[in-house]
Amino acid sequence: MNVLSVLRKGRRHKGDVIDITWKKRFDRRPSAVRVIVSQKVAKKAVERHTIQRRLREIARAVLKTNSFFTDGYDIVIVARPPASRASFYDLQKSVYSTLNQH
Repeated sequence: MNVLSVLRKGRRHKGDVIDITWKKRFDRRPSAVRVIVSQKVAKKAVERHTIQRRLREIARAVLKTNSFFTDGYDIVIVARPPASRASFYDLQKSVYSTLNQH
């Protein structure tokens, strides 16, 4: 998956804690998810990796339950600065509400 291509040409939905961008592929491979957490979100690597792990787990659950993203999508989740203070439940709620915008 080319993350820059997805960020430039994909459909984007902005939430208060995360941004989700996706782009349809023309093959039937399973959907791929990438999570980006920059130093603007959290200065310490431990905090960034915690946010990444939480978002990857939420994305894994979304791909299992959401029929829209079953096959053939490249998905990029970008954390925004409020994600550093968000709990797992808050991140999960933000992902689902952002996805419901499409």
